[in-house]
Amino acid sequence: VTHEFNTPISTLRLLIETAQLRPLGSEKTQEYLQRMAAEVARLEQASGQVLASARLEEATEPVSLRAHDLNELTGAVLQRLRPGLEARGARLEFTPAPVAVPVSLEEEAFGLILGNLVDNAIKYGPPSSPVGVRVERHGDVAQLHVEDRGGGIRKGEEQRIFERFYRSGEELTRETVGMGLGLHLVRSSVEAMNGWIRAAKGHLPLDQDWK
Repeated sequence: VTHEFNTPISTLRLLIETAQLRPLGSEKTQEYLQRMAAEVARLEQASGQVLASARLEEATEPVSLRAHDLNELTGAVLQRLRPGLEARGARLEFTPAPVAVPVSLEEEAFGLILGNLVDNAIKYGPPSSPVGVRVERHGDVAQLHVEDRGGGIRKGEEQRIFERFYRSGEELTRETVGMGLGLHLVRSSVEAMNGWIRAAKGHLPLDQDWK
């Protein structure tokens, strides 16, 4: 966590000190401001995840669930996230179920879940490749799939990626930012709402052991 905070802070300090040392033209000023805004957003995301993790650990009351249609709620969350995601070069493809999918959810927790899953798909997929979000209904079971075109998870890590602070790959060779809290928050939030989450290559059939 300290590393994840120190990196953007160091970048911000360097940009500010450089701007103080010499006058910048309008084009260079805009470039610096954009880079600084990106680092601030990174800090906000990191602090948000740490706070969300702490709230989950300290929670003593059950999550308050309300009835929703998974098609409508997923579409609304993606609509809210789309401008920022597309600014990063993401291509979102949303496929709702052809019928209503009634579920009981807590809206803020669901937004965190979907936002983290889509963010992960963008980070680990090829640049500008599509990220698919698909809703399905099978009887009383609702399924939400987030799919990317990345290389997939290394064998044996399918469950470990949901552990707190775990990140796939060697620490010194990782190229993506993060601190291993996103998927931990996703699993904790899903389970708090009586759901299950799995990671796998290819389509997850309904008859798999979801526990």
